[in-house]
Amino acid sequence: MPGGIDPTISLRLHPEPPTPEELENMKDIDPTEAGIFLHKLYTITSEGNEILIKLGASTGCRWGDTAAAIYTASGDSSVCAAGLYFHSVLGSTDVKYIMKHWFNEPSVGVKPGDAFFANTPFYRGTHPPDMAIYSPVFFKGKLVCWIGAIVHSGECGACEPGGMPSGSRSMYDEGIQIPPMKIAENYVLKEDIVNYMNHVTRDPRAMTLDIKARMACLRVVEKRLMPVIEKVSPEYVIGALRYIIQATGDAVRKRIGGWNDGTFSSSQFVDAVGILPRLMKASCTLEKKDEHLYFNFDGTSPEVLDRVANSPGVGVIGVNAVYLLGHLFHDIPHNSGVFEPMSFKMPVGSMANASRESPKAGCAYVHEACSLVVQNILNQLIYATNPDRVECPGNRGFDTTSYGGINQYGDPFADAGAEMNGIGFGARSNRDGVNVAGAYFAPMTSEPGEIESLESGLPFLYLYRGFHKDSCGHGMYRGGVGMDYAIQIHDSSVISIGSWGFGSLITNSEGLFGGYGVPALPYISIHDNNLKEMQQNSDDKIPGSARELYESGAIKGEYRWRGYPAVADPAKEGDLIAGGTGGGGAYGDPLNRDSLAIMKDIEEGVISHWVARNVYKIVYDEKALEVDEEKTRKLRDKERADRKKRGQKYPDFEKGWLKKKPSEEVLEFYGDWPIKKYETFDYFGPWPGVKKIHKGEPVGAGT
Repeated sequence: MPGGIDPTISLRLHPEPPTPEELENMKDIDPTEAGIFLHKLYTITSEGNEILIKLGASTGCRWGDTAAAIYTASGDSSVCAAGLYFHSVLGSTDVKYIMKHWFNEPSVGVKPGDAFFANTPFYRGTHPPDMAIYSPVFFKGKLVCWIGAIVHSGECGACEPGGMPSGSRSMYDEGIQIPPMKIAENYVLKEDIVNYMNHVTRDPRAMTLDIKARMACLRVVEKRLMPVIEKVSPEYVIGALRYIIQATGDAVRKRIGGWNDGTFSSSQFVDAVGILPRLMKASCTLEKKDEHLYFNFDGTSPEVLDRVANSPGVGVIGVNAVYLLGHLFHDIPHNSGVFEPMSFKMPVGSMANASRESPKAGCAYVHEACSLVVQNILNQLIYATNPDRVECPGNRGFDTTSYGGINQYGDPFADAGAEMNGIGFGARSNRDGVNVAGAYFAPMTSEPGEIESLESGLPFLYLYRGFHKDSCGHGMYRGGVGMDYAIQIHDSSVISIGSWGFGSLITNSEGLFGGYGVPALPYISIHDNNLKEMQQNSDDKIPGSARELYESGAIKGEYRWRGYPAVADPAKEGDLIAGGTGGGGAYGDPLNRDSLAIMKDIEEGVISHWVARNVYKIVYDEKALEVDEEKTRKLRDKERADRKKRGQKYPDFEKGWLKKKPSEEVLEFYGDWPIKKYETFDYFGPWPGVKKIHKGEPVGAGT
């Protein structure tokens, strides 16, 4: 049967072996000319990406959760302009599905002017709102390459609005999940398919505009490519696209070779399974050998078949491109070649390599936890040779709002909030982290939006938004703080609102070398409250921050602790939600922080007096913000001495620690305590001692 469910496609994230034609066309490529040519292609994809941002309607589209890419004819990503670096690599599996199943299928085929829509997590590894359209580029009847346009559309018809339901119980609760399907022929969009998508999602306006933004991007990219192909020849383009991927792999391999060999490991926890407060673990061991990295995710918690706590393996791997391309290999072209010197051993049936039908709407939580593990491991690996590149993690909770209903204009709407784009980044060995820096996964493009613009398009009033005081890790160099916010429902007759993310019960970003991790994050709602009355009376007790809201009690009403995540429940006029994003981890002992830097933090609203006194241990005048250096020195010396008294010898600590265990309820989905071990694995990339079925397709489950 043509098409069909194909579990081998996602295993082909790594670059395909060069075809004989590509090898022939690469022979005479000059590296300098190839660099100039790469820049030309990048300017073309950058223009395409800008078109997506300007024309799309979803929140994610407007702030740059987008990508425009050029792929080889066999589907490998070669050139990409992306707001989210993982889009630089993950679109390739969709194209490989098309080439395998539709290229030679008479009832479908691949012709000039065609376009294929795709958004299934099973192949590209991310949640259903990440929707893409791909088009082939032909020159005189010859397939030269593919181009793609990817946008996070905020609504996909799931059981809750906003695209990422916290309460879904299977993939069938999570909206449209379409394998590559032809959406245009002969440069004409199939309106019946667009009409279908509009009928099964809550925000048809945004869906239509995002689709047409993708199509506009593809048409412009193709228009720019055609004269380039004609000028240099299709053979040169075919060879150059493969050459760029191989050059990327070679550059990454060379850099890896400069690091010390060794074995490193780390674990990270998630405090939510769907909406249940349960503990899950991401675990990874890295072996660095010569010029290759081997990542083994054995020990990770099992998948949960009927709760939001799972990701396809390809997504866990691909999302690590954010850290790799944004930090360790920031100066190397962004494409599939980055993974060539890396291999991944993913346990079958784990939350990091889950089966097709388990819920994937919350795959971002797994991605964030696994990317934290990988960053922690790579920090260990590079410290000896590149200490300046060691960075504490920024907040990875993916915490934001989700909502849907009828807006102030009487139109249906549904989306996810941009609050997740206000996290604090981690500290480094010589500087503080950046406050409200953006989203970890899109550091260069993401931003939470202007309040006036948000209020004009949504039935919301922002009560306040600013620095989320004390949300950072504290240390000699502190992490950046996240964003504090409260949103009041205004002028909506029907609305539901909830939250995404995790980290309301445990820290999700640690510090380094004595630096503190970030605190847990609150998210509450206040119903049947007196806020409107306070606003009508211009009451000066209206809180301007979360701390004022919690401590003053000025807003009366029914307070509900909800946390991240929370199901999107019905709300009504005047209801208030209040939350905040987290900060970054800290570097070094807080007792070594400069006292004047602490005073500046207080002045700027980054930390509280409580933290200054109890964490940083400084003595100062709270009104004048003047430090008594001598008393501070004595207080800190006393704290250092007290630490020694409180401390334990490591064997004694370990003996007591190993006796501790969370409750059985908390460990309901955790797997074997303390470590879950697997017998079967999927392999992405070559692995010592593991044979391949045939060229380009690694062994799957059961190896």
